[in-house]
Amino acid sequence: MNKIKAIITFALVLIVSVASIYGLNKVFLGLNSEDYVPSQYAEVFAEGKEFNEIDIKDKAETINKIIKVSDGSNHIGYVFDAISKEGFGGDIHLLVGISNDGIIKGLKVLEQSETEGYGAFVETEEFINGVKDVNVSTGKISAGEGNKENGQITAISGATVTTNAVLNELKNIVNQLSTLSNKVKPVAEETPYYETKYKEILPNNLSEYTFEEFQESAKQTDSIYNEFVKRIVKVKYGKNFDSYILQLTAKGYGGKIDLMLRLNYEYRVFDMLVVSHNETEGLGAYIEDKHYTNIFKGLNLDKNFLVNSIKLRKNPKGEKDILLISGATVTSNAIQDSLNEAINALVKFDKIKSDNSNFKKLELNKKSEESKQGYNHKEKFNTIDDLKPLDKAANLKFVVVSLAYKYANVVEKI
Repeated sequence: MNKIKAIITFALVLIVSVASIYGLNKVFLGLNSEDYVPSQYAEVFAEGKEFNEIDIKDKAETINKIIKVSDGSNHIGYVFDAISKEGFGGDIHLLVGISNDGIIKGLKVLEQSETEGYGAFVETEEFINGVKDVNVSTGKISAGEGNKENGQITAISGATVTTNAVLNELKNIVNQLSTLSNKVKPVAEETPYYETKYKEILPNNLSEYTFEEFQESAKQTDSIYNEFVKRIVKVKYGKNFDSYILQLTAKGYGGKIDLMLRLNYEYRVFDMLVVSHNETEGLGAYIEDKHYTNIFKGLNLDKNFLVNSIKLRKNPKGEKDILLISGATVTSNAIQDSLNEAINALVKFDKIKSDNSNFKKLELNKKSEESKQGYNHKEKFNTIDDLKPLDKAANLKFVVVSLAYKYANVVEKI
């Protein structure tokens, strides 16, 4: 009898001791849940004392669990258990801790099958440190040299697919967090640079130009970029100003329409390109026809124009008129709306365009290379046996493809 009492007493003392360290609720929850791993959660959110799973109805498909984190007194953030389906070698299982104000507190890779020496770098301390402390509160998140204050994680050299897999899952997590914290904005969809289109819209060889992208700063009281106006690039020919390239987005009948306009210093249109759209063939798709885009040459987006000054006309004649496409009113209205928003943005831009500190050098060739690196070769070939860098070719990648022909192998150098 005394032996049984001693065992019970020891067990109670043990429970109380552990409870004093980890919290009583964690002890009993841990007894009923094999999946409860407070130590792992603490690895990605060191300030956390209490970790409690919450139920969210509209949870993203890639997110397994959302853990609410408390410091013992106050709610300070969340831990997200998520799986990226975009890894080079398969799924990448992640734990990510983020504070209520959008600072990444930590990352842990629970499982991955990436290439050793390349994508497998994702679970190293160096990569994790390149993600930790990144500020994602503004909805801006990218991969590059690791400008943490501007939402940039450090990319893995030679492993673009793996980097993008982690990056895209972080975007999913940030979007989810934006529904839980009013201090975090959802991730804005990034507009491509369409670097190859610069060759079409500029009259000379690209090597003769330099490019500077306008960057919004914290000191601005009124934002220039919005859902319509995505990018302003200053173009110089030699040392002299040449033009501005304005990237716009319109909401067409078939979805998003991406436009590029080349403007002079007073915001008259030199040329216009429709670089992406899903409008109806024979109707709204007429926007990419040269007869339509030529109408934009000479269009005046000057700051002195009143807002909503662009007009739709069956027979456009004025310097602020564009064509109303027969049978494509929605598409026509979409283009009109984006141009009117462009005027509003240019009114603000005109006040600060002379401040060179607002511009950052843009290397279009580098952007073009980044686009190539992100190409998914597995989507092009259904019979890929292997995809890896070859020995003594650190900067080259090869795709080895088995064809359905006897004794035939094709090696494509990328």
